Amino acid sequence: MEKIFENWRGFTNEGIVDDVLDALEKTPHKAGEEERLARSAQWQKNPPAGKTDWKKFKQWRDFSRAQEAGLLPISPGAGVQPPEQPEDYEKAKEQYKLKKPQDILQYNCNLLSKEVFSGYGSLFSGQEKRSKVFKCSSLEEATQGTNPGMGRPSEIFKDSKFLKVLGAGAFGHGTLFDNDHVVKFFKGGANRARNSAAQISAELQNYKKLMISQAAGRARSRDLAVYEFGTIPLYNPNAEMEMVDPISFIGYAEMGKVQSFEEWSIEIFGDDESENIEDYLMQIYHNMPALIKYQVGNIKTFDEIVGGEKEYINYILKWFKITPIAVKYFGVFPEVLSRGKGAKFFRDYLTAIYRVAETNGGEFILGPESRDVHTDNFGISYQTGEVVIFDK
Repeated sequence: MEKIFENWRGFTNEGIVDDVLDALEKTPHKAGEEERLARSAQWQKNPPAGKTDWKKFKQWRDFSRAQEAGLLPISPGAGVQPPEQPEDYEKAKEQYKLKKPQDILQYNCNLLSKEVFSGYGSLFSGQEKRSKVFKCSSLEEATQGTNPGMGRPSEIFKDSKFLKVLGAGAFGHGTLFDNDHVVKFFKGGANRARNSAAQISAELQNYKKLMISQAAGRARSRDLAVYEFGTIPLYNPNAEMEMVDPISFIGYAEMGKVQSFEEWSIEIFGDDESENIEDYLMQIYHNMPALIKYQVGNIKTFDEIVGGEKEYINYILKWFKITPIAVKYFGVFPEVLSRGKGAKFFRDYLTAIYRVAETNGGEFILGPESRDVHTDNFGISYQTGEVVIFDK
């Protein structure tokens, strides 16, 4: 029997699971005739959508096809299993597809609730955690676009499964899904002078511009591929008592694959030079509060540099390399960041911080608006090689 079934495998060129063999041990030789008749009739009338019954349905389909192809003997009980009609399998497949998104939504709900919205490293803490509650309905009611709750239903959360958190910061998380895309969850808060809803809206507008550029064929080589962006509702169980809105929103964006900084750095530079780069970036992060007080009157603001982003990055790069105050706060500028891929990376890193600061109304590249950028909450885009900050 097993030899015959191996021939059938070759005939169909399918990787049929081994447990079909177990099914053949029972059907039709060992299963009761009434049981087989009832099950076959039920499947023909109403093909299954559940995972367990779907597996059995495929076994029944494969056995029927094997008999019709003459690869399995016709048993004394032949005829009790009705011949399969093509529409039976197609109908079952469609029903299974309809149920599958609900299974994925539930899967994502369970893991995101644990990995992003609760426990150590949660996106929220303290009072905020009690007033911004994530539920499974949050994913079901997530919508695309810049207007909270107003766009088309999100697709990423029902089509692809969450795999892991890539990085996290005070204002957001970067996560990897099984389609190899990164999904950022961000809540705003970098600029205390603007409410979080306004900051989320500004971030979503950036993704909208990128997507419009892609659709119009105007995207620059450094632009990230954006597949979807929108908002996710969170619920306040005490809204009536606190006399506040019962629903608030966070932003999300699905983009092309991003590698964590640590993995990328070791791959590109090796262990030793990667460690030197990480040490230098951590010095920038840890000493930024002291530098924030110093820079007024000593470091030029965005408006004081004629041109724009490129000209300001040229100015601040020179400042990092040669000014005594930079050496005092951050140490000697690493040689690896002065050449080749290291130089490109550091420019991209400063450019990403510049955009965060400017988007949130900052005047300096190293200010309160960019305070939370550190090596655990940014990665490198596979597509462009650009720095992607997960929580901005």
